[in-house]
Amino acid sequence: MELDWVALLISSLALSLFTLSFSVLLKRPKDIINIFYSLFMLFASLWAISILGFHYNLIFSEKTIWLKFTHSFGLLISLTLYFFVTRFYEDNRFKNIELFLIITTIFFLVLVIFTDSIIQEALDVSYKIGNLYIGYSFFIIFIFLLSYFVLLNNLFLIKESINKIQNILIFIGIVLSSIPALIVDLIFPYFEIFSYTWLGPIFTFIAIVCFALAIFKYRLFNIPVITAEILVFILWYFSLFRMVAS
Repeated sequence: MELDWVALLISSLALSLFTLSFSVLLKRPKDIINIFYSLFMLFASLWAISILGFHYNLIFSEKTIWLKFTHSFGLLISLTLYFFVTRFYEDNRFKNIELFLIITTIFFLVLVIFTDSIIQEALDVSYKIGNLYIGYSFFIIFIFLLSYFVLLNNLFLIKESINKIQNILIFIGIVLSSIPALIVDLIFPYFEIFSYTWLGPIFTFIAIVCFALAIFKYRLFNIPVITAEILVFILWYFSLFRMVAS
């Protein structure tokens, strides 16, 4: 498949996620909230690039490698999202199961990378799933549901107007971008519907807009953004993408 507007759009969205990730992390690299936020955005960026690599046959002759990347990053996205929202809102109600979440994530990562129990084989634009794919899917959905609960619960607890706006933007950005992505990239493949998997990264546009507004206009994280730093990241990222696409 030749690179077209879809590839350009996905790579641009991945770039935006990458920029939103590191523009925050570099300002306060030791802040645990910033670390989890940045990891969440970084893994989302790498997930989008991996989907691009799968659909456009980039670098690897064996497309199953890209599928292992996409499904590995899917696990890491869900886990880092959970840690971001729970630390951001200082919500500890699920703290007693966090070790379980970490261990189970590692368990499924090992299965994705080293076995065919999650992903068996790539078949052009489709693929064969393994017998533990449904367990993998339920686990990711479970973590997202925990994150949604924390987001929704804290949405109504904060009274200060600017913090309220920040929380609304975080809630909208995460929920409205992740639910469609979960459907087309996690649930549909179980029913052998693969025609829409490329749409998953497109939905990250909602998260990008909401987080950009929250950070740049409503001072989420209270971090001043330096334009020069963002331009450096953009140039570096496009250089990397050109290497990948060539």
